[in-house]
Amino acid sequence: MRTRRRIQARALGALLFAGLVVSGTGAPVDAAITENAAVAALDPGSPGTQTDPPGALDVLDQRDLQPSGTFTWRTTARNVHAYVLGDKIATTHTTFGGRAVNGPDFTGDPQCKPFDNWGTGLASAVGGTRHGVAKEVRIVGVRVMACANTTTPQRLIQGLDWVAANAVKPAVAVLNVTLAADPAIDAAALRLIQTGVTLVTDSGSSASGDADSTKVSPARLPEAITVGRTWGGTIEPAITRTGPNVDLFAWFSTMAVGGGSDEYSPALNSAGLAAGAAALVLAEQPALTPVQVHQALVGNATQGLIRNPSQGAPNLMLHIGP
Repeated sequence: MRTRRRIQARALGALLFAGLVVSGTGAPVDAAITENAAVAALDPGSPGTQTDPPGALDVLDQRDLQPSGTFTWRTTARNVHAYVLGDKIATTHTTFGGRAVNGPDFTGDPQCKPFDNWGTGLASAVGGTRHGVAKEVRIVGVRVMACANTTTPQRLIQGLDWVAANAVKPAVAVLNVTLAADPAIDAAALRLIQTGVTLVTDSGSSASGDADSTKVSPARLPEAITVGRTWGGTIEPAITRTGPNVDLFAWFSTMAVGGGSDEYSPALNSAGLAAGAAALVLAEQPALTPVQVHQALVGNATQGLIRNPSQGAPNLMLHIGP
Protein backbone atom coordinates (compact mmCIF):
# COMPACT_ATOMS: atom_id res chain seq x y z
CA MET A 1 0.00 0.00 0.00
CA ARG A 2 2.85 2.37 0.86
CA THR A 3 4.47 1.70 -2.51
CA ARG A 4 1.18 2.34 -4.30
CA ARG A 5 0.80 5.68 -2.49
CA ARG A 6 4.32 6.71 -3.46
CA ILE A 7 3.57 5.88 -7.12
CA GLN A 8 0.33 7.85 -6.96
CA ALA A 9 2.09 10.83 -5.40
CA ARG A 10 4.78 10.85 -8.07
CA ALA A 11 2.21 10.51 -10.83
CA LEU A 12 0.10 13.35 -9.46
CA GLY A 13 3.15 15.55 -9.03
CA ALA A 14 4.19 14.98 -12.63
CA LEU A 15 0.71 15.70 -13.88
CA LEU A 16 0.41 18.89 -11.92
CA PHE A 17 3.76 20.09 -13.19
CA ALA A 18 3.38 19.04 -16.82
CA GLY A 19 -0.35 19.34 -17.31
CA LEU A 20 -1.19 22.55 -15.50
CA VAL A 21 1.87 24.71 -15.99
CA VAL A 22 2.89 25.64 -19.51
CA SER A 23 6.31 27.14 -20.04
CA GLY A 24 6.93 29.53 -22.91
CA THR A 25 4.36 30.54 -25.51
CA GLY A 26 0.88 29.09 -25.22
CA ALA A 27 -2.04 28.90 -22.85
CA PRO A 28 -2.26 26.66 -19.76
CA VAL A 29 -3.84 23.25 -20.23
CA ASP A 30 -7.29 22.96 -18.70
CA ALA A 31 -7.17 21.40 -15.24
CA ALA A 32 -9.88 18.92 -16.26
CA ILE A 33 -7.26 16.81 -18.02
CA THR A 34 -5.78 15.86 -14.65
CA GLU A 35 -9.04 14.84 -12.99
CA ASN A 36 -8.44 11.65 -11.02
CA ALA A 37 -5.02 11.61 -12.60
CA ALA A 38 -3.23 9.63 -9.92
CA VAL A 39 -5.72 6.81 -10.15
CA ALA A 40 -5.88 6.92 -13.94
CA ALA A 41 -2.09 6.65 -14.13
CA LEU A 42 -2.38 3.14 -12.70
CA ASP A 43 -5.50 2.01 -14.56
CA PRO A 44 -5.41 1.13 -18.28
CA GLY A 45 -9.19 0.76 -18.46
CA SER A 46 -11.42 -2.21 -19.13
CA PRO A 47 -12.04 -4.43 -22.16
CA GLY A 48 -15.14 -3.85 -24.23
CA THR A 49 -16.88 -4.08 -27.57
CA GLN A 50 -18.47 -1.37 -29.73
CA THR A 51 -21.36 -2.36 -31.95
CA ASP A 52 -21.97 -0.73 -35.34
CA PRO A 53 -18.62 1.12 -35.35
CA PRO A 54 -17.38 3.26 -38.25
CA GLY A 55 -16.00 1.13 -41.07
CA ALA A 56 -12.32 1.75 -40.33
CA LEU A 57 -12.78 0.63 -36.72
CA ASP A 58 -14.88 -2.35 -37.77
CA VAL A 59 -12.02 -3.91 -39.74
CA LEU A 60 -9.22 -2.79 -37.44
CA ASP A 61 -9.52 -5.91 -35.28
CA GLN A 62 -10.02 -8.24 -38.29
CA ARG A 63 -7.16 -9.94 -40.08
CA ASP A 64 -9.05 -10.18 -43.36
CA LEU A 65 -10.52 -6.65 -43.53
CA GLN A 66 -14.02 -8.13 -43.58
CA PRO A 67 -16.55 -6.13 -41.50
CA SER A 68 -17.87 -7.91 -38.44
CA GLY A 69 -20.23 -5.25 -37.07
CA THR A 70 -18.12 -4.80 -33.92
CA PHE A 71 -14.83 -3.37 -32.67
CA THR A 72 -13.27 -4.99 -29.59
CA TRP A 73 -10.46 -3.79 -27.31
CA ARG A 74 -8.59 -5.01 -24.25
CA THR A 75 -8.06 -1.59 -22.65
CA THR A 76 -9.29 1.98 -23.10
CA ALA A 77 -5.88 3.63 -22.48
CA ARG A 78 -7.19 5.83 -19.70
CA ASN A 79 -3.66 5.94 -18.27
CA VAL A 80 -2.19 7.43 -21.49
CA HIS A 81 -2.07 11.00 -22.78
CA ALA A 82 -2.40 11.80 -26.49
CA TYR A 83 -1.07 15.11 -27.81
CA VAL A 84 -2.76 16.13 -31.06
CA LEU A 85 -0.78 18.66 -33.13
CA GLY A 86 -3.18 20.39 -35.48
CA ASP A 87 -5.91 22.99 -35.18
CA LYS A 88 -8.17 23.56 -32.18
CA ILE A 89 -10.24 20.66 -30.91
CA ALA A 90 -13.97 21.16 -30.44
CA THR A 91 -13.81 19.75 -26.93
CA THR A 92 -17.60 19.77 -26.46
CA HIS A 93 -18.13 17.09 -29.11
CA THR A 94 -19.90 14.11 -27.55
CA THR A 95 -17.28 11.66 -28.80
CA PHE A 96 -14.71 13.02 -26.30
CA GLY A 97 -16.76 12.57 -23.14
CA GLY A 98 -15.05 15.54 -21.50
CA ARG A 99 -11.55 14.04 -21.91
CA ALA A 100 -10.22 16.54 -24.46
CA VAL A 101 -8.73 19.95 -23.73
CA ASN A 102 -6.90 22.55 -25.79
CA GLY A 103 -3.39 23.38 -24.71
CA PRO A 104 -1.02 25.97 -26.18
CA ASP A 105 -1.67 27.95 -29.34
CA PHE A 106 1.42 28.67 -31.44
CA THR A 107 -0.39 30.22 -34.40
CA GLY A 108 -0.39 33.81 -33.20
CA ASP A 109 -3.89 34.17 -34.61
CA PRO A 110 -6.43 33.20 -31.93
CA GLN A 111 -9.30 34.83 -33.85
CA CYS A 112 -8.86 32.60 -36.87
CA LYS A 113 -11.73 30.16 -37.31
CA PRO A 114 -10.55 26.65 -36.44
CA PHE A 115 -10.62 23.92 -39.05
CA ASP A 116 -12.45 21.17 -37.17
CA ASN A 117 -11.35 18.58 -39.71
CA TRP A 118 -7.74 19.05 -38.67
CA GLY A 119 -8.08 19.17 -34.90
CA THR A 120 -11.36 17.67 -33.81
CA GLY A 121 -11.28 15.01 -36.51
CA LEU A 122 -7.74 13.83 -35.81
CA ALA A 123 -8.38 13.74 -32.06
CA SER A 124 -11.57 11.77 -32.58
CA ALA A 125 -9.74 9.06 -34.53
CA VAL A 126 -7.23 8.72 -31.69
CA GLY A 127 -9.64 8.58 -28.79
CA GLY A 128 -13.27 9.35 -29.54
CA THR A 129 -15.81 7.07 -27.87
CA ARG A 130 -17.52 6.54 -31.22
CA HIS A 131 -14.82 7.33 -33.77
CA GLY A 132 -11.60 6.43 -32.00
CA VAL A 133 -9.38 3.51 -31.02
CA ALA A 134 -8.41 4.38 -27.44
CA LYS A 135 -11.77 5.09 -25.82
CA GLU A 136 -10.57 6.82 -22.64
CA VAL A 137 -7.20 8.30 -23.59
CA ARG A 138 -6.59 11.83 -22.25
CA ILE A 139 -6.40 14.22 -25.21
CA VAL A 140 -4.51 17.52 -25.32
CA GLY A 141 -4.68 19.72 -28.41
CA VAL A 142 -1.54 21.61 -29.44
CA ARG A 143 -2.46 24.24 -32.01
CA VAL A 144 0.06 24.63 -34.83
CA MET A 145 -2.43 25.25 -37.66
CA ALA A 146 -4.64 28.25 -38.38
CA CYS A 147 -6.59 29.56 -41.37
CA ALA A 148 -5.36 26.78 -43.66
CA ASN A 149 -4.79 23.05 -43.57
CA THR A 150 -1.06 23.48 -43.20
CA THR A 151 1.45 25.01 -40.80
CA THR A 152 4.90 26.58 -40.81
CA PRO A 153 8.20 25.01 -39.76
CA GLN A 154 8.44 27.40 -36.81
CA ARG A 155 4.97 26.55 -35.49
CA LEU A 156 5.46 22.83 -35.90
CA ILE A 157 8.83 22.92 -34.14
CA GLN A 158 7.34 24.95 -31.29
CA GLY A 159 4.54 22.42 -30.92
CA LEU A 160 6.87 19.44 -30.95
CA ASP A 161 9.21 21.07 -28.42
CA TRP A 162 6.30 21.97 -26.14
CA VAL A 163 5.13 18.36 -26.06
CA ALA A 164 8.71 17.22 -25.43
CA ALA A 165 8.94 19.52 -22.41
CA ASN A 166 5.44 19.02 -20.99
CA ALA A 167 4.09 15.59 -21.91
CA VAL A 168 2.60 13.48 -19.16
CA LYS A 169 3.83 9.96 -19.81
CA PRO A 170 3.06 7.39 -21.02
CA ALA A 171 2.25 9.51 -24.03
CA VAL A 172 1.80 9.51 -27.77
CA ALA A 173 1.89 12.53 -30.09
CA VAL A 174 0.24 12.62 -33.51
CA LEU A 175 -0.01 14.94 -36.49
CA ASN A 176 -1.50 14.55 -39.96
CA VAL A 177 0.31 17.47 -41.55
CA THR A 178 3.72 17.39 -43.19
CA LEU A 179 6.05 20.00 -44.63
CA ALA A 180 8.86 19.93 -47.16
CA ALA A 181 11.87 18.02 -45.90
CA ASP A 182 13.46 20.12 -43.17
CA PRO A 183 16.33 19.04 -40.90
CA ALA A 184 15.12 21.42 -38.17
CA ILE A 185 11.68 19.74 -38.08
CA ASP A 186 13.28 16.30 -38.06
CA ALA A 187 15.52 17.36 -35.18
CA ALA A 188 12.55 18.62 -33.15
CA ALA A 189 10.67 15.37 -33.80
CA LEU A 190 13.70 13.37 -32.71
CA ARG A 191 14.05 15.45 -29.54
CA LEU A 192 10.45 14.61 -28.73
CA ILE A 193 10.94 10.89 -29.31
CA GLN A 194 14.08 10.90 -27.19
CA THR A 195 12.06 12.16 -24.21
CA GLY A 196 10.04 8.94 -24.36
CA VAL A 197 7.00 10.15 -26.32
CA THR A 198 5.92 7.96 -29.24
CA LEU A 199 5.42 10.07 -32.38
CA VAL A 200 2.93 9.04 -35.08
CA THR A 201 2.83 11.03 -38.30
CA ASP A 202 0.94 10.90 -41.57
CA SER A 203 3.03 10.03 -44.63
CA GLY A 204 1.89 13.22 -46.36
CA SER A 205 -0.44 14.26 -49.15
CA SER A 206 0.40 13.79 -52.80
CA ALA A 207 -1.98 16.51 -53.97
CA SER A 208 0.98 18.36 -55.48
CA GLY A 209 1.66 15.37 -57.70
CA ASP A 210 4.76 14.23 -55.80
CA ALA A 211 4.05 10.94 -53.99
CA ASP A 212 7.51 10.46 -52.45
CA SER A 213 7.13 10.41 -48.67
CA THR A 214 10.88 10.68 -48.16
CA LYS A 215 10.62 14.33 -49.24
CA VAL A 216 8.50 15.50 -46.30
CA SER A 217 9.13 16.05 -42.60
CA PRO A 218 8.73 14.60 -40.07
CA ALA A 219 7.40 11.61 -42.05
CA ARG A 220 10.85 10.80 -43.42
CA LEU A 221 12.29 10.39 -39.90
CA PRO A 222 13.04 6.69 -39.26
CA GLU A 223 12.28 7.00 -35.55
CA ALA A 224 8.71 8.23 -36.18
CA ILE A 225 5.83 5.86 -36.89
CA THR A 226 4.87 6.92 -40.41
CA VAL A 227 1.40 5.90 -41.58
CA GLY A 228 0.13 5.79 -45.16
CA ARG A 229 -3.56 6.01 -46.09
CA THR A 230 -5.66 3.31 -47.72
CA TRP A 231 -9.27 2.85 -48.68
CA GLY A 232 -9.98 -0.81 -48.04
CA GLY A 233 -7.06 -2.70 -49.48
CA THR A 234 -6.28 -0.02 -52.05
CA ILE A 235 -3.71 2.76 -51.90
CA GLU A 236 -5.11 5.85 -53.58
CA PRO A 237 -2.11 7.55 -55.25
CA ALA A 238 -3.93 10.88 -55.35
CA ILE A 239 -4.19 11.22 -51.59
CA THR A 240 -1.17 9.63 -49.94
CA ARG A 241 2.58 9.64 -50.27
CA THR A 242 4.41 6.33 -50.03
CA GLY A 243 8.00 5.17 -49.84
CA PRO A 244 10.48 3.12 -47.84
CA ASN A 245 10.04 5.32 -44.76
CA VAL A 246 6.35 4.32 -44.42
CA ASP A 247 5.94 1.79 -41.61
CA LEU A 248 2.38 0.64 -42.25
CA PHE A 249 -0.97 1.68 -43.69
CA ALA A 250 -4.43 2.26 -42.23
CA TRP A 251 -7.92 2.92 -43.55
CA PHE A 252 -9.46 6.35 -43.72
CA SER A 253 -11.55 7.03 -40.62
CA THR A 254 -14.95 8.55 -40.03
CA MET A 255 -14.30 11.54 -37.81
CA ALA A 256 -16.07 13.98 -35.53
CA VAL A 257 -16.70 17.57 -36.61
CA GLY A 258 -18.11 20.55 -34.76
CA GLY A 259 -18.93 20.77 -31.10
CA GLY A 260 -22.00 18.54 -30.95
CA SER A 261 -22.32 15.05 -32.37
CA ASP A 262 -21.80 15.57 -36.11
CA GLU A 263 -19.44 13.40 -38.13
CA TYR A 264 -17.91 13.30 -41.57
CA SER A 265 -16.93 10.24 -43.55
CA PRO A 266 -14.46 9.38 -44.82
CA ALA A 267 -11.60 11.55 -43.59
CA LEU A 268 -7.83 11.29 -43.91
CA ASN A 269 -7.16 10.30 -40.32
CA SER A 270 -5.18 7.09 -40.71
CA ALA A 271 -2.43 8.47 -38.48
CA GLY A 272 -5.03 9.06 -35.75
CA LEU A 273 -6.03 5.40 -35.78
CA ALA A 274 -2.37 4.36 -35.50
CA ALA A 275 -1.83 6.80 -32.62
CA GLY A 276 -4.81 5.25 -30.84
CA ALA A 277 -3.28 1.84 -31.40
CA ALA A 278 0.01 3.08 -29.92
CA ALA A 279 -1.93 4.35 -26.89
CA LEU A 280 -3.40 0.88 -26.37
CA VAL A 281 0.08 -0.65 -26.46
CA LEU A 282 1.31 1.87 -23.89
CA ALA A 283 -1.75 1.33 -21.69
CA GLU A 284 -0.78 -2.28 -21.11
CA GLN A 285 2.98 -1.68 -21.04
CA PRO A 286 3.57 1.95 -19.99
CA ALA A 287 7.33 1.49 -19.63
CA LEU A 288 7.85 0.72 -23.31
CA THR A 289 10.13 3.06 -25.24
CA PRO A 290 9.04 4.67 -28.53
CA VAL A 291 11.25 2.16 -30.33
CA GLN A 292 9.42 -0.71 -28.67
CA VAL A 293 5.99 0.77 -29.41
CA HIS A 294 7.11 1.21 -33.01
CA GLN A 295 8.15 -2.44 -33.15
CA ALA A 296 4.89 -3.56 -31.55
CA LEU A 297 2.68 -1.82 -34.13
CA VAL A 298 4.74 -3.00 -37.10
CA GLY A 299 5.08 -6.50 -35.68
CA ASN A 300 1.33 -6.86 -35.15
CA ALA A 301 0.33 -5.44 -38.55
CA THR A 302 -1.32 -7.74 -41.08
CA GLN A 303 0.74 -8.61 -44.15
CA GLY A 304 -0.40 -8.83 -47.74
CA LEU A 305 -3.77 -7.08 -47.64
CA ILE A 306 -2.88 -4.17 -49.93
CA ARG A 307 -3.78 -5.03 -53.52
CA ASN A 308 -1.58 -2.40 -55.13
CA PRO A 309 1.46 -2.10 -52.85
CA SER A 310 3.76 0.79 -53.62
CA GLN A 311 7.38 0.23 -54.47
CA GLY A 312 9.56 0.39 -51.40
CA ALA A 313 6.73 0.57 -48.85
CA PRO A 314 5.76 -2.49 -46.80
CA ASN A 315 2.50 -4.33 -47.47
CA LEU A 316 1.38 -3.96 -43.86
CA MET A 317 -2.02 -2.95 -42.52
CA LEU A 318 -2.60 -1.62 -39.00
CA HIS A 319 -4.19 -4.20 -36.71
CA ILE A 320 -5.58 -4.07 -33.16
CA GLY A 321 -5.77 -7.23 -31.11
CA PRO A 322 -4.04 -10.60 -30.90
